[in-house]
Amino acid sequence: MADHQSVSGGKGMLSHEAIIAAAQEVDGYVRSTRGYLHQNPEISGREFATSAFLKQEVGALGLPIEGVEHTGFIAILSCERPGKTLALRCDIDALAMDESEMNLAGKKRYVSQRAGACHACGHDSHMAMLLGAMKVLVKYRHTLAGTLLFCFEEGEETGCGIEKMLHALSRKAPDAVWGMHIVSFMRSGTICVDPGPRMAGAALINMDVIGRGGHGSRPDLSINPLFGAANVVMALASAWVNRIDVNETVTLGLATIHGGTAANVIPDRVSISGTIRYFNVSEG
Repeated sequence: MADHQSVSGGKGMLSHEAIIAAAQEVDGYVRSTRGYLHQNPEISGREFATSAFLKQEVGALGLPIEGVEHTGFIAILSCERPGKTLALRCDIDALAMDESEMNLAGKKRYVSQRAGACHACGHDSHMAMLLGAMKVLVKYRHTLAGTLLFCFEEGEETGCGIEKMLHALSRKAPDAVWGMHIVSFMRSGTICVDPGPRMAGAALINMDVIGRGGHGSRPDLSINPLFGAANVVMALASAWVNRIDVNETVTLGLATIHGGTAANVIPDRVSISGTIRYFNVSEG
């Protein structure tokens, strides 16, 4: 970005006003595409129809597509002249959960039509926005230089697609990779860019507390994992704080605890799960 008025690809100038106008031209497309994708979510590693729809849209732009193992892929835009390579990335999977047709304001305009899958993390918007950006960039490809890689990453929620995408990108050696994520607390039409991490990374925590099952009438013959699991949960609340550098932000969110199926049977196992969030990878 040369200034707030123009962008140059080395041959001619693309004005800020032209960029805004081009974005407004695809506004309806982005909105309707987001609606369709929101109604048709697919969970991590199962994004078959989603991938097919995206490839259809990309194909309509006349761009070549390189598959990334399973459902992810990369579309390539070669501009008028040689230059640097920039990758633009979005995620394509949904969360494994049902969606209510109501929110705090009333009935939603778009609701998932698939049980057990819901775009509650914004990936429907990410896909729609990238497709919209692609339309604009293809329109002005003759005023730009370099190569653009449009990356559609599968399985972001479970991490099953990241290594495949990184491997595919390593062969193309992009000079930079741009990604974005919507957030609910920002006013519509605004963006936020910070040096360093802007949103936290995440890691899953899964723990099993193993005991010895038995009948509830003879706890003396069993080793009840519920007591151990309860102690683990309570101890983590204080132990976690004392293990983290006071200058870092790392949060622990325990979310599930499961054990036993009957009131009079002591289970042999209790499972605990949750997530951690961090800005510093080494600290996380």
